[in-house]
Parts: sequence; C-alpha cells; structure tokens
Amino acid sequence: MTGFLVGVVTKLLLFFITIPATTHGWLFHNSNTCRYPKSTPQLLFDASPQTITTSTANTHTDDTSQIFLENYVRKNEKTFRILDGVSIMQISDRERGVTYIEPQQQEITPSSISSFRPGTELAFVSSSEFITSSYGRKTSLGKALSKYLKQQPELLEKYKPVLNGMYIGIYLVCIVDGLIDPTQNVRMTSYLPTLPTLMDMKQHMPIFWSCEELNELQNSRVRNAIERRQRKWKEEYDLLLNVFSSLRSSSSSDDDDDDDAVATTISHRFVSLETYIWARSIVLSRTFASPSYGPCLVPFIDMLNHNADDYDNERSFATTTKKTTSITICCDYHIDRNGFSLTVPLWLQQEQMRTPSSNIDRVQVQEEMAYSLEISYGRMSNGELLLSYGFTILNDHSQDMKEIGFLTLDLEHNNDVDLTIQQVWDNGMSWDDNDDGSDVASCNDGVSNSRVLILRVGGDDGIDSTLCLFSICRFVSSSLGNDKTLLLDILQGFLDVQLQNRKNISTSLVPEDDNIDAGTFARQPISIANEIGAMKYLQRAICNELAAYPTSLWEDEDLLLFSSHQDGHDSPSTNAQSENLRNAIIVRRGEKRVLHHFYNVASWAIKVLSDDDVTLEDYKQLLDEQLNKKEVMYLTNTFSTKEHV
Repeated sequence: MTGFLVGVVTKLLLFFITIPATTHGWLFHNSNTCRYPKSTPQLLFDASPQTITTSTANTHTDDTSQIFLENYVRKNEKTFRILDGVSIMQISDRERGVTYIEPQQQEITPSSISSFRPGTELAFVSSSEFITSSYGRKTSLGKALSKYLKQQPELLEKYKPVLNGMYIGIYLVCIVDGLIDPTQNVRMTSYLPTLPTLMDMKQHMPIFWSCEELNELQNSRVRNAIERRQRKWKEEYDLLLNVFSSLRSSSSSDDDDDDDAVATTISHRFVSLETYIWARSIVLSRTFASPSYGPCLVPFIDMLNHNADDYDNERSFATTTKKTTSITICCDYHIDRNGFSLTVPLWLQQEQMRTPSSNIDRVQVQEEMAYSLEISYGRMSNGELLLSYGFTILNDHSQDMKEIGFLTLDLEHNNDVDLTIQQVWDNGMSWDDNDDGSDVASCNDGVSNSRVLILRVGGDDGIDSTLCLFSICRFVSSSLGNDKTLLLDILQGFLDVQLQNRKNISTSLVPEDDNIDAGTFARQPISIANEIGAMKYLQRAICNELAAYPTSLWEDEDLLLFSSHQDGHDSPSTNAQSENLRNAIIVRRGEKRVLHHFYNVASWAIKVLSDDDVTLEDYKQLLDEQLNKKEVMYLTNTFSTKEHV
C-alpha cells in the first residue's frame, strides 16, 4: 500500500511540474546572436490587457492545489496563524493572490480591517514551515556537492554567494527526479503543486524567451543580464551534473541515515537543464531573505502579489462592483528566526480606510468588502521586475520614478591627455559583475575609456547616481578645456599631503575618499563655463545612446497604445508572445524615458546658465531644487536624436 501511495503522489507532483521529455542540450544552441530556439510555447491562459503586478510564481491555474495548501494550513494551527477571512483567491483567469473578505454587513465593525490597529497580525507562518537551504543540503546530491566543494576551494569560493539558492533548487529537482519520497513530507505534497509549472515559466520568464522576444529588448542591458544569468545557471547545472554522475557511480551512500533515497536508487539520468532553470527561477521569484536562514520559501505567504505603488505613500485604491468593493492594501511584513509575520500597515488609519467606500449605500445593499493583500517586492525598475518576476507595470507614476536608464560615457579629450586625468578616469573602470547575475547591468562594458553608468531618477539612489553622472560630465568638460587648469589644480591638490595648506584650492570640491575618480571629484558645479560644457557633453552622450535603439520613445508609446487596443483579439497561440513583446517594450520605454529626462534636465541647465543675471550660487540652488522634484521630465522639450548638440 505504501509503495502504491508513493507512486501516486510522485506522479501527481510530476504532473504539476510538467517536465518535458527533452534532453538538457536543447536550451543553448550554436548561434552567437540568440541562445534560444525559435519556438512558441503552448498557452495555458489568455493574456490580460490589465497591468499585471503578480509574479509568474502566482499564475498557476489549478484551483485544487490551493485547496490542498489551505487545508494543510488550517490543520496546522501551531505553525500557521491565519486571520479568519484571509485566504488565497483566484483574482482573474490567470492570477491568484491573498485576500481578506469581510462578512456581509451594513456598517464597519470590529471585523473590518479598517478598525484594526496598525501592526495587527493578518498572518503568521512559523519558521519551521520555511523551506531553506538545509533541505537541499540533506539530500544525497546536496551532501555530495558539499563534499566535492570542500575538496575544490576555488570552486567553493566561486559558488559561495549563491550556494543557499542552489541547495533549495537541488531540493526541488531531487523531488522531480525521484530522489526524495514526497510522502515523507506532508508540507511538500500540499505546497509543491501550488508552484508555477515549467510551462508557466517558459511562457513569461525572460530566461526562457525566444530569440525574437529577446531582440525586442533592443539595446537594453536587461538582455545582457539575461544572458549572464543563462551562463551562470548553465555552469551550476554542469557542476551538479558532474557531482550527480560521481554519486550515481558510487556503489553505496557514505551515510546510512540519508533523508532521501541512497545512491543506488538514483534514476538513470539527471533532470534536464530547463528543469534546473525552472527550480532556480522558483528560488529567484518566490524566496524571502531571512537574516537567520538565508533565502527561504514560505508556503501561503508567497502567494502575496507585488504592490506597484510606493510603499511609503499613505494611500490605497478601491474598485467597486455591484456586490463587492475591493481595496488593495500594501501590508507590512517582518521575517526573523521565529517566522514570517504579515501585519496591517503602520500608516493605515480608520478614516483613510472608510473613505474609499464612502459613496456606497451600505444600508440598502449588504455587500462584501474584499481587501486584496499585497506587499512590496522592493523598489525595482521594470527591467528588474521582468528579470526576477516575469512581469512589468505599464502606466504608473510611482513606477516612473523607479525606472533606470543606461548611459555610455567616453573620455572625450583634445590631442593631449594629462596622465593624472587618465588615471582618475581609469579609477572608475572597475568591473562589477554580480555573482548571482541579478543585477541588470555592470558599471563597465569592458571597452577602453568607456563607462556604462546606471541612471536613476527618484529616491536617494537617484540623487546619488545623478551627482555621480554630473561629476563625470564636469570632469570630461574640464579635460576638453573648460577650466582644465582648475581641474589639474584640484587633482594635484588632492594628491598633495599638504592639501589643507593650499589656499587657492577649494577643498569642498575634493572628496574625502583617497581613491578619487571622475564620479566623485566634482559633485558640485565648478564654474558656469564648465557646467555648460558638461551639460552639452551629457546631451551628446544621450543622443548616441538613444540612437542605438531601433525605435524612438514615441514609437514605443504608440506600440503600447496599439497593443492595449489589440489585447483579447489575438489567437490563443500568440497571446503569450504578445504579452512578452509588451513587457519588452515597457522595459526599453522606461530606459528611454530616463534618458529623455536627463536630456531635458541638461537643456534646462543650459538655459538657466545662459542668463547673464544668474550666478553660480544661484544655479546651485536651482539645480538642487530641480533634482529633488518627484517627476520625470520625458514629455517636455522633445528632441530628435539626429540634432546636433
């Protein structure tokens, strides 16, 4: 009977994962320009014209799986504390999320979220329910990997930053490959079927995109990040395949108390590369960072969708139907060694929550109040959201302030370049390649005398990156002859140990850091002439960057407008591709908006500086006010990338 049950559960899990019968070699082919075959995945759901703010992780369409999970949650009250009314709900034909539904009532009562005190617990999951790297470390494959890496110190150092994620991925693929008896862990039999299938991932996660879809990213560095992640995960897979082969050839396991099957029961082949990428994508899109356990999967909680609005804005949104009023709330959460706690946000006040429903006659119509509970995945650009979660946000002002752009800056100079100037420029040429490949771009493209700078508009990061950008522009402007003597004096003064005794040098222009580079040496304007030259240099660089995109910002805006009218009219076989195309356009549009913003800031600066009545101090004050505005200047002072600046 036990053997029969194991077989049934294993087949059920394999059905939900939907592993194809292809070998691991198909994913990467010989083309130098495209890493994926030209194929259209079968569609499981229709594309929605609405802005999707849910991870691909929450697009599974099977209702039975969530019922199994909720039954498990309700039966384990010691490790799950879920407020009555909080549950997983099918939001649309392709989305699921977590909601709180009030009982039908005529007025706000103590059971309303609006009457809860800030900090009230909505859900709690004990850390004993977390799926952490320890699960993968205890498997035969995990133990073999640990042993192998101990014998290879160089490899251990290389993979150390991503090992926790790899071990969770190992645990998932061990279940798929039959190394683990799923009936030994009731949690996994209830939780695993709620994970997105391989087919779900292949439809929308960009790491599975076709060549044509990747090409739609155009000049975006997001494509570079995708290709970098492909290489890194392929290297991880090859390492595990090597360890697996060694484990399979062993006649017996080193430990008799393995939690999973011993080596002699390992299946004849390892999982495919795309299956491993599926597992790593699960880890990337669903795990939470715990200070005690590292990345971890949290059942039930990982159904929470992303709140696209700024989490520091004290507002919520209401949508009303005849029988239901739905309010979206960005909840607070805390994770520690005890567990994961989801709470009513601290900014929530009774009056704010009463406002959205104030125009509804609740005496005449007994309605349901449905609160959509969401959390912020973090302050991310559309490129970062697409890379990690497989979705983008179409039109949202707060999202505009999170977008990032990329700008290649070259050391323009006259015939002779002072060695000090070249040295300072080279100090900023370090290669920044994130170990897990999650960064959208590195700071340098590897080209001599070229720097790729990440531009941000909003938040503290936006101010800092803008000051760095302007400092570089002032540095180049000086090297072109605009106050070059002052530039050399500043640099020489910085290198002089008697800097404080040099009265002719403005120490406010010199950073305290000993490793001076072009991005730090002049974060405040040097002179009016230098500033005008710096802004013109910035405009030239932006025009060159925009020219590398085959389409303009306005063409992308038109394409998205046309796409919104076409949604729902495509055939089922093309809807997934249509959504991926839309996501690609949204990403590249966001980058272009940021570039246009800085072009227009430069235009504004040149106009201000051209006024004879404006002093350098006046300009500094005006510039500070301009940079602190919470708006993106991409719709003003439009220009053609072909114009001469």
